[in-house]
This record gives sequence, C-alpha cells and structure tokens, in this order.
Amino acid sequence: RGFAPLYLTLPKRSNHPPKKILALGAEQKGHFSLLDSETSVVLLSPFCGDLSVLENEKHFKETLNFFLKTYDFKPTLLACDKHQNYTTTKMAFEFNTPLLQVQHHHAHFLASILDALLQDPHLNHPFIGIVWDGSGAYENKVYGAECFVGDFERIEEVARFEEFWLLGGQKAIKEPKRLVLEIALKHQLNKLLKRVQKHFKEDELGIFKQMHDKKIQSVATNSIGRLFDIVAFSLDLVGTISFEAESGQVLENLALQSDEIAFYPFEIKNSVVRLKEFYQAFEKDLGVLEPKRIAKKFFNSLVEIITALIAPFKGHVVVCSGGVFCNQLLCEQLAKRFKKLQREYFFHKHFPPNDSSIPVGQALMAYFNPTIIKKE
Repeated sequence: RGFAPLYLTLPKRSNHPPKKILALGAEQKGHFSLLDSETSVVLLSPFCGDLSVLENEKHFKETLNFFLKTYDFKPTLLACDKHQNYTTTKMAFEFNTPLLQVQHHHAHFLASILDALLQDPHLNHPFIGIVWDGSGAYENKVYGAECFVGDFERIEEVARFEEFWLLGGQKAIKEPKRLVLEIALKHQLNKLLKRVQKHFKEDELGIFKQMHDKKIQSVATNSIGRLFDIVAFSLDLVGTISFEAESGQVLENLALQSDEIAFYPFEIKNSVVRLKEFYQAFEKDLGVLEPKRIAKKFFNSLVEIITALIAPFKGHVVVCSGGVFCNQLLCEQLAKRFKKLQREYFFHKHFPPNDSSIPVGQALMAYFNPTIIKKE
C-alpha cells in the first residue's frame, strides 16, 4: 500500500484562515488524514482495515490517538463522510469540534485533482472527474456514478447514471440476484426475468416484486459496482458476493480472453446516463454470445460512456477516481482511448483511487471550501 504515513505537499494554498483539519475517511478503507494549513501538508495515515470490524475500529482509534499525540495536533475542524452509518461518521460526532460532512464523491473528485497536480504541478486547466465506485452516500441514496467539472474552488455535477432500487436495502449488495430482478422488472426484460426467477423461492419472489412495485424497504442507487454485479451474476460468474470487487475480477479475467470490439448502446439524456438500451442488447446476447465476448462488450461500453461524458468538455483535464478504477483492464482501455483522443488524463498514482483517497479529499474540502453546484 505504499509509504505510510504518506506526506503530500499541496501545490496550492487556500486564502481561508489557518486551520488544523482532521479528516476521518470512510468505512472499508480505514485511513484518516491530518492537514495543517500553515504548512500546506496533508498526512495520510497507515491503513487500518475495514472499520466495520471491531478490532480494526480499535486499531484505528489507537493509531489516530498516537498521531495526534506525536504531532501535538489539536484539530480545529473535523471532516467526515455524509454516510450516517459509517463508524467514522459516528466517531466524528463524539468530538467537541466543528464538523464538516463531505459528500463521498466530492471527496473522490478533489483527491483525484490533488493526485493529478502532484504528478504535474503546472496543470492550469479545469478538471472533469469521472467518479465510479460501489457505495457513496448521497441524500439517503447509495450513489456510485457521477461526473463533475471544476477544481479546488468549485465543484459542479454535470452528469450521473440513472437510479434503480436495492431491493430490501443494502443486503442486495451481497445478493446480486436482487439487482438483476430489479433491472428485469424496471426495463421489462422477460428473458432476464425468467433466468433470475429460478434463484428465488416463490414467496420470496413475491415480496421482492412488491418492493419494486411499491418502492418500499429499498434504497435508490446508481452504482457502477452494482452494474458489474448485474453483468457477472447474469453470466453465472458469481452467486453471493463474498469479497470486494469480486465481480470486477471475474469479468476482467473473462474479458481478457476476447478481442471483441463491439459495445452496448446507451443514451445520455438531460445529463443522465440511461441504460435501457444497454440492458435490452445485453439480454439478447445472453445464451447466444460467448460469455467472454459479452464481458468484453461490457468493458468496451464503459469506455464509450466515459468518452461520451467527457466529449463536451474538450479543454478539461480528465481525472478518474473511485474503486472501479482499481480495475486494470478498464484503466488500460481508457488510457488507449484518451491517447487516441489526445486528451490529457490522470489516474491515481500517489494514493489509491478507492476509499483510501477519501480522507485526503475530505481534508481538501475542509481546507478550500469549494462552491458546490448541484445538478437539478
């Protein structure tokens, strides 16, 4: 996981009053960061594990106390995620210190900008950021697919993926059959519906159909991580998800065996990426095309979607953040496309694109306090 603790010197200073910022990060990737505005240095802590595990939470708190004491760091401002159930969010409210709650993907975007500027300090163009991951809290939703333009002073959302439901709540993340059922019902995909129904007991199926129809006991999402799960489950590559990025790994391994160049259609309408045509074409391929060709078409589709998202912003530097960009095949395909388009682009190099980057982005949010412009 690289050097720890990691010291990052900010290439740009804020005009705001001096602050000592403690950013507590996310959940699965237990890191915190310290930012002293007088030195403009961000410290990223060692990795402390998944904080939903009690032993890791204890280790996180011990490590945090050690660093605060060693550096005689007395925070004047705290930053944490907006996800109310994160261990770090609950921890933040235990401090008697002013608190800023940061939208998960805003943190990803700012972290990717910093990483790009550390790679090339002379960048002076605005940025367009593709933020794709599994779970990011957003107004009681679990988002994972947004597109922003801006810099340290301003963040504007310019596109996002359409929403669908996590039937029965976040347990659907571990049971992708629920995701496939939701998509089949949402887009009236009879062939896919027939395939997925056999994985449910009859009474169970009725309950989930009611959840879909009445939009109850479910959470809205648009996560790319869940899109990987839908494709992998439909190809019989995964059942119950047993570890992080399982679907991404099995799809990548399969896609590497194919030289397929086609992709699935999609629509971007009113700044929303709509996937009805994608799923209709995907459903037609099931049982017809070889799974390896379907997997490769899926990766090709992701590249085409990003190409379409960045097309209107020709003068912007492209940055990509979120756990989806830990996928090597996707990043390699994107790099080829960006070079072909002669677009300036940056992937994470100094720290990972997954939630390990969140405390860095949170600290930057608290330090620069950018203007946020939401998509209507």
